[in-house]
Amino acid sequence: MDDLSVSIFGRAVLRLARAEATGRVAIHGARTTAHLFLSGGTPVALTGPASTPTLGELVGIADAPLRADGSLFGQALIRAGRATPAAVSAALRRQMRARLAAALREPDISFAFVRGERARRPLAEPMSAVDLLLAAIRATRSHDMLDRRGAWRLTPSADVLTTASLAPAEAALLGALKQRAFDANTLMAIGGGVSALRTLESWRCLGFVEEADRGSGRHTLLLQTRQALRRADAPRRVLGLPARATARDARRAVRRLARGVHPDLFPSSLQEASASVLRGLLDAEAALQRR
Repeated sequence: MDDLSVSIFGRAVLRLARAEATGRVAIHGARTTAHLFLSGGTPVALTGPASTPTLGELVGIADAPLRADGSLFGQALIRAGRATPAAVSAALRRQMRARLAAALREPDISFAFVRGERARRPLAEPMSAVDLLLAAIRATRSHDMLDRRGAWRLTPSADVLTTASLAPAEAALLGALKQRAFDANTLMAIGGGVSALRTLESWRCLGFVEEADRGSGRHTLLLQTRQALRRADAPRRVLGLPARATARDARRAVRRLARGVHPDLFPSSLQEASASVLRGLLDAEAALQRR
């Protein structure tokens, strides 16, 4: 999955978590399907993909029978005295992180939320949505931050990190960024080397950090795009496209512009306006797709 798709998915799940939503997020890829269940905004179960580690592998029992779900099998291990409840619970959380990471590696996915559906066997000790997303995204990201020469700073959305289960190096990164902006190389030294870049990539995908020199440009882009929508400019002009632009060009333009006007990038006073602009961009793309 490309960066923008990961970002849109992750931020959608975080909004569901903030709303304390209960239901199922269906994640459909070209090769696999996964279902993330939320209860009161907390991830409590994730089914599929089948290629992820089994519960037996995660608790270190080679001869354990294979189960796609793992929950009942975990209880059987506990009753047989072959694993402790804490070990099974930790293994199930690792399995959930591995399953979501596998889903996010799919080249092209779509997702939808079905409100009200509940997991048949929810985790007894679930993790928070932000912890699940950070772990899964970190496992799938590259070191692209090395190619970004500017300084990085926290966004208003980073407040959620204060409740996340951060490793000591990650907590050091957060503490440093609360003081001022830093470039990627300095943050590598603060946060423990290359692993710090994976952490920063996951934070960037979820809108927790941004390039320090992009703030004013982002506000200008939001204002210009909103003005174009209010003038009822032609869809191609809203997206900044030439007359002979194709449907694929429109999709690329929306993804590029969405990186700068997404509501999670703005303080609460501007989120409604940015959400309206984002909807306008999607409507402009849809209009071009119909031609």
